[in-house]
Amino acid sequence: MLSTNSIIQSMPLIFADAGRISNLGTRFRSSSPTASFGIVVLVLLGIVAGIFAIYYLTKFIEKRAAKAQHNPWRLFKRLCKAHALGFRQRWLLKQLVTSANLQYPASVFVTPEVFDRIDRDPELVGNKRQFDDIFDRLFATDDDLD
Repeated sequence: MLSTNSIIQSMPLIFADAGRISNLGTRFRSSSPTASFGIVVLVLLGIVAGIFAIYYLTKFIEKRAAKAQHNPWRLFKRLCKAHALGFRQRWLLKQLVTSANLQYPASVFVTPEVFDRIDRDPELVGNKRQFDDIFDRLFATDDDLD
């Protein structure tokens, strides 16, 4: 057991190390906050990735919105594909639409009178036989199919 005398004798030793005891808490708290380099890099990469994600997401949304808009030539192309028209036939129909100054290119598929213009246009008359084939394909009647 400790005697009072031994405690009094050890007091100078306890007070001698008082500076060490008072500095014990400073090791847990830094005097100025510092972040490690790795954390800063990760945060910056996250911000950059977020910006790129937002950018590409807006581009994707804009593309989808543009597809949803009315486009007469897109309908023309779809109708050409539905009628299984080849490249040359599509090109000839485009020439006919341009020559006839049609507001809606797809109207050539429902207006047979547009084909009457071929005889009056010197640029189109040279392809009369091919235009007749296209006409027969687009406006075939039940009698023509038998």
